[in-house]
Amino acid sequence: MKTPEDITAHLRRKVNDPVRPSGQKAGFFTTPFKRIGIFGWSDLGHDGAVVGLVKQTALSTDKFYTVDLQVKQLQVDGKEMSLDGDRYLRAEICTCQVSLTGTNRPEIGDTVWVHGRMVWDGDGFIEIHPRETDDVKKR
Repeated sequence: MKTPEDITAHLRRKVNDPVRPSGQKAGFFTTPFKRIGIFGWSDLGHDGAVVGLVKQTALSTDKFYTVDLQVKQLQVDGKEMSLDGDRYLRAEICTCQVSLTGTNRPEIGDTVWVHGRMVWDGDGFIEIHPRETDDVKKR
């Protein structure tokens, strides 16, 4: 995926499967491998910003808060992208970098804005990874 249009074309057409309890517990062991690229994340070379409706969430032992979004608006490298039908995107929020409190923690039904790096997850889908607390805001 080289262009913002490629990223948009590869957004999911249905929400990701929920993170299972076994996956929430295993994250502590698997995330270090994902960070170094073993069945993990590949940087797509673009920053993104998404406005989306929170469909599901999960907190894992690796301190990642997973937020699956129905995309309402998407920008890649500042360019507004056109969406053809319902599209979905997973935000992986490292709570070691992004402080989530009761007031800014995305919950099911919230509309949120998330800014971050666009990455390919080795499980076969695109994610956005915010890097700072100000990269996640409820609307």
